Amino acid sequence: VTAIAHLPVAVALFQNRHPGLFNSHLFCALWEVLYTVLQKISIFLVLIISISRTVAIVKPFYKIRTGTVMGSIAGYIAILFLIPLLQYVILTSGRVQVLLGRSLLLLQL
Repeated sequence: VTAIAHLPVAVALFQNRHPGLFNSHLFCALWEVLYTVLQKISIFLVLIISISRTVAIVKPFYKIRTGTVMGSIAGYIAILFLIPLLQYVILTSGRVQVLLGRSLLLLQL
């Protein structure tokens, strides 16, 4: 899935570096969020797999519930999409930026 995110870049390179889809500001913004989210999701999935394998080694008869794993993945994806949305809302609304902008930027790190 992460390799699909490179498709717009490859198309632009094959067209003699003509920007193509990157002419659109909306596409650039969405592509940046999607690319960042895909990278973070892949890292999180490796973490989930590592934790489940560790639990399977330490407690071989413990059954890991699928609902718990899927819930944690869905929650993480929701947080990953919520943070850029909140940053956009806060950065476009003047006075609130001073109060909450720095805490959201630190939350993303």
